[in-house]
Amino acid sequence: MENPGALNPQTFKRICWLFFLALSAVYLSLTPGTIEGQGYNQENLIAANQVITNVVNAATSQPLVQVQWTRHGFIEPIFQLPFAAASRVLFDGSAKWTGRLAIFLPILETSLLCTLLLIWVYRLTSSLRLAILLATCAGLGTMLWPYVYIGLETTQSLMLLLAAYIALGREPKRNWPEVLLFAVACAVTVAVKLNGVFLAPAIGFLILEYFGLGTRASNAPSARFQRAYRWKSASVIAIITVIYAVNHLAKSRYWSGMDAGVNYFKDILVDSPLTAALQAFSYFGSPNKSLLLFCPVLLLSLLTLNNAWQKQPRVVIFALLALCGLIGGFSITRMWADETWGPRYMHSAVAPLMLCLAAAKSALPFQWRHQLLTLALLVMGFAVSLLGVFFPYVSLHNAATQSSKATLAALQYDPEWNHIRFNWQMFRVWVSESSGNSQPQLWPPPPRWWFAKPEDAPTEKTVDLREFARPQAILMQSWRPATLVEPGFYSLLRGLCLLCLVFGSMIGAYLIRIIQKVSVYAR
Repeated sequence: MENPGALNPQTFKRICWLFFLALSAVYLSLTPGTIEGQGYNQENLIAANQVITNVVNAATSQPLVQVQWTRHGFIEPIFQLPFAAASRVLFDGSAKWTGRLAIFLPILETSLLCTLLLIWVYRLTSSLRLAILLATCAGLGTMLWPYVYIGLETTQSLMLLLAAYIALGREPKRNWPEVLLFAVACAVTVAVKLNGVFLAPAIGFLILEYFGLGTRASNAPSARFQRAYRWKSASVIAIITVIYAVNHLAKSRYWSGMDAGVNYFKDILVDSPLTAALQAFSYFGSPNKSLLLFCPVLLLSLLTLNNAWQKQPRVVIFALLALCGLIGGFSITRMWADETWGPRYMHSAVAPLMLCLAAAKSALPFQWRHQLLTLALLVMGFAVSLLGVFFPYVSLHNAATQSSKATLAALQYDPEWNHIRFNWQMFRVWVSESSGNSQPQLWPPPPRWWFAKPEDAPTEKTVDLREFARPQAILMQSWRPATLVEPGFYSLLRGLCLLCLVFGSMIGAYLIRIIQKVSVYAR
């Protein structure tokens, strides 16, 4: 195990910054150039633009416009305000440019999440090489990478990990600035999305641990629940309650009857506990939406939970509360997984499970021969995630809609509509078409009937995959009128993306060199 005292704090800070820059540059190099059209992001962009419009109108004594808050409320649009403001200043508030600038938000959030994971893993293991390895696994070998461009879940996942780090990652200071930051992180986690309530058990555990009322209550000074702690803990609860209540009112405007989606949730509940149990199992056993398919390295996290518990029981409790809260909450609905890449509702559980793997590995000194399985799963996860990055997730959704199998069950369970398999097929079509092959590529393949096909069976609809086999990254696609920018400007953007890829690779190589030197010195 590397000696934590041998690493200068300034050197470690520089390593963290280099990792953040390298990861951000790699993410940026494959950007599709906009967040518009991804999930419900259009609602966020509209609301953010309307808020900026009201700020300008208030400053110029103009009438205010009514803000159309989203299905999840006001929090995500607030995070996008800086980009909406930049669009207003630079491009006169163009909605298109707001979407193009807002793509930086999930890039920065995911890079920050992985950098925070690096810091926490290093504190758990005292091994810089293991910290870099596991942070890279999370950033490039799990579904965190495709969601950089989908732009959903990233805010919640970052805030959950930030709250956990403040409470568990090091000895809390419990001064007012830290208390307020912790409260806001907890509040955003549970309020930013409708499913935030499923993370309430994990947040409750973090609050208890932060104020010394949980598993370490016997340790001083946490055991002495002083009057100041009471005021601060009450302030945390109050901030969470107020933010959640205000956001509840904001999102109620989106839903009919001002019910904030309660009736919608009731409508999608399953019909029996057995169905819920089967769907909970599906998060690990579904051929299309298994967490282990889209984040292979998490298999090690689950297999080594016992070892992790012996080293860091509080981290394991937090991770299991987050994982089981999300699984338990979503398994009672028919929409336990949707049309997006992988099991997106499990996005917030990825980083906590990576921490469990780090805790399990902390018992052994770092040697590369002990990391062969981790490296193999990293390569597998990188290949899977790259397919998710290469094409927009909506390609499968649009193909399913136009074919004869546009059912949620097919997207969740039918192997013909496995997202990884579908994107691989589109990659082959794209390569074939780039080589001059103009033959139609029909999808899905004909169904395999058991015994004979019924005479009255409806005719199956197919689609030509050439319509969908277009990479989403600016770097990988040529200019076309649909890009809505001038060819010269588009060529400049492609050049900048290539420069980011080179820049990120160079920083990564430099970072590896620094780590090698530090590791040799630490032995």
